[in-house]
Amino acid sequence: MKTKAKIDAKKVELQKIYLERLERFMSLVELSYALKHAPRVIQKK
Repeated sequence: MKTKAKIDAKKVELQKIYLERLERFMSLVELSYALKHAPRVIQKK
C-alpha cells in the first residue's frame, strides 16, 4: 500500500510539471499569434 502512495505522489508531481509546461506553451502560442496579427507600426523618418 505504501508503494501505491509513492506512485500517486509521483503522478501528481508529473502532472503539475506537465500542466505548467502546457500553460507556458499555450501562452507562447498566444503571444506569437498576437505578434503575427498585430497591426504594423511604421515609423516615419
